[in-house]
Amino acid sequence: KRAIKLAKRAQYYKERHQFDRAKSCLLDVQDHRALAALANYQIGIMLSTAGNLRVAERHFEQAVGQDPTLAGACYQLGLLAQQSGALQRARDYFEKAVELDYTHARAHYQLARTVNLDEDHELARNHYLIALDLDESLKDPVLEQRFRRGN
Repeated sequence: KRAIKLAKRAQYYKERHQFDRAKSCLLDVQDHRALAALANYQIGIMLSTAGNLRVAERHFEQAVGQDPTLAGACYQLGLLAQQSGALQRARDYFEKAVELDYTHARAHYQLARTVNLDEDHELARNHYLIALDLDESLKDPVLEQRFRRGN
């Protein structure tokens, strides 16, 4: 509600050519949306940890809707899609996450696992190696063996 009031106030100032005041109101709205996105993301994490995956998914979707640059929420949506067997959707979310944050090691790792299941081994291998460069603790003996054998 506060964001709506700020947006209306910004419109009021804009109509009166008080652009600095309008800009200030709009920046407050933008901050409000970013905070709402982070709140939805954190609620999604808590619900996911508690096993309430459907409600968690809705919060992650709301977070992405409020802030499309939130790589963590895209990653979480990818995990949920992967768990439900929707591999193409999972792959799309993981790709979006690494596009938004190239240093998101776990998104690269999960993308490698998802792509590998889709039979694109070279792409999977590339993302797996990026994940390892970013975080050596993600070393996966199963993926290591598959990539070593080339299948």
